[in-house]
Amino acid sequence: MLAHLNIHNVGLIEQCQVDFKSGFTIITGETGAGKSMLIDALSLGLGSRADTSLIRHGAENASVEVRFQLTDDHPVVKILAEMGLELEEGELFMRRQLSREKSRAFINGTQVTQGQLQTVGGKLVDIHGQYDGQLILKPVNHVQMLDRFGGLEGQRSAVQQSYQKWRHVYNELLDAQNRIKNQADEEILLTAYIDELEKMDITTGEEQALSQERKLLMSSEKVVKSLSEALNILSGEDSDVSSLLSHADGVLSPLSDLSDEMKQLCERFSSVAIEVGDLVGEIESLGSDYEANPQRLQEVDDRLFTLKDLAKKHNCAVDDLPETLAQMQGKLASLSGLKHDLSRLEQEVLKERAQFEAACNKLSKARDEVAKSLSTAVEKSLKFLEMPQTQFKAQLELLPSEDWGEKGAERVEFMVATNKGQPLAPLVKVASGGEVSRLMLALKQVFYKNIAPTTLVFDEIDTGVGGHVAESMGLAMKDLSSQHQVFSITHLAQVASKGHRHVKIMKKTEGDSTKTTLVELNSDDRLDELSRMISGKEVTAEATAAAAKMLAS
Repeated sequence: MLAHLNIHNVGLIEQCQVDFKSGFTIITGETGAGKSMLIDALSLGLGSRADTSLIRHGAENASVEVRFQLTDDHPVVKILAEMGLELEEGELFMRRQLSREKSRAFINGTQVTQGQLQTVGGKLVDIHGQYDGQLILKPVNHVQMLDRFGGLEGQRSAVQQSYQKWRHVYNELLDAQNRIKNQADEEILLTAYIDELEKMDITTGEEQALSQERKLLMSSEKVVKSLSEALNILSGEDSDVSSLLSHADGVLSPLSDLSDEMKQLCERFSSVAIEVGDLVGEIESLGSDYEANPQRLQEVDDRLFTLKDLAKKHNCAVDDLPETLAQMQGKLASLSGLKHDLSRLEQEVLKERAQFEAACNKLSKARDEVAKSLSTAVEKSLKFLEMPQTQFKAQLELLPSEDWGEKGAERVEFMVATNKGQPLAPLVKVASGGEVSRLMLALKQVFYKNIAPTTLVFDEIDTGVGGHVAESMGLAMKDLSSQHQVFSITHLAQVASKGHRHVKIMKKTEGDSTKTTLVELNSDDRLDELSRMISGKEVTAEATAAAAKMLAS
């Protein structure tokens, strides 16, 4: 329940703190005292869109803090958990700070978005004005409300799950049908691609190897020339280094036995002569390997060009072409099994659709029975609210089978006839303000009996009524307060007398400023306020007696 409201610099309210209790609380005040400002402040604290015009004139910022007392099993606890938040010893603090430049929102001291604050606030308080576009008026919400009233959420969930299964298989069937439609063209294209890649016999790493070979082939003339010059230096006619080293080795080798030093010199010389001889052999061999080969260079260029062209065609790297070939081979093989899959999917679609329609028919039958009970309950509440001739009907309109969906097979809309002999019309089209108010109150009486305790705020819902009707509306709200915390902002003494407690909004002018405050009335002050509401500016003895009688009843 709403336990505390702290308002700072909102509209005419400079500073206001008020504690609330369970039950039925009445809020009254003279016209212009600031009742609408109280609703604006509460809405701001619950996450409504920020409006800088709410900041009190002359102030730089405004703030609203709302504190709730909740049980651990309240539905909002799950929402908090999804945000990484939790109750603090059974309490929830919501705070909104508003400046000329920005707005900030907090839940239990943690900054959150305005949307998150609004999500939580919407689960805690239902503010209802006379012409509010409440969920209860919108036909799109009527099917859910009917199911909640009848406890049909489980059956509706079964319909939703069955529908999703059918749609999943149906989409698979459509995909298979489209693929079969294009199968011939796809097979021709895949076969051509596969044949082309298979003939190429591409291996991973081939591009790098070919690029390296091409580099060497393009440098072959330069390589051969350099090797020839080196060979001429080592073993040419003018300077045959290899032969000279071999000759010198033969001259020195007999001296190797003379001393260790001479032996080491001879071994080194012999080693150099052998190494130079090996170099001459390798140069001669490489020279033959690097002979210019224009034909091979052309072959390598053509292969590289073809590989890169194929990679571009298939939108992949050259090294990925073997994997692309394997994928296309698998896809071609899968096409041959499409007809078999199509037959299987057709049977599965029929099966899932039959199960979905069976779930819909079961839910429709249950809804038909619940609709009758709902009509009876609402008409009973309307009779108590002095609308005995009003007819109410939860109308079920069967949809074409192709329009059946997650919500079932029918469209639900609440229909009303407020006068005898009138045809039923959609609830949203009821014109009279007083009738709308009573219809809304009757519907809330019925629907709010099966939901978790919440806070209901009725903002002058009794406008346009009076006498016994107003008294009945007060009693109806008092009845709701046995399960929910209820607030009623009212101008009618008949309603105000039914509250468990009474808060008055008062406006005071001090110097050049005007301030609004909230005060809980004691029994004497409450009698005076009811007397004022009955008689107006001048309180008469008759008005006081009538007020006393109302409070005593």
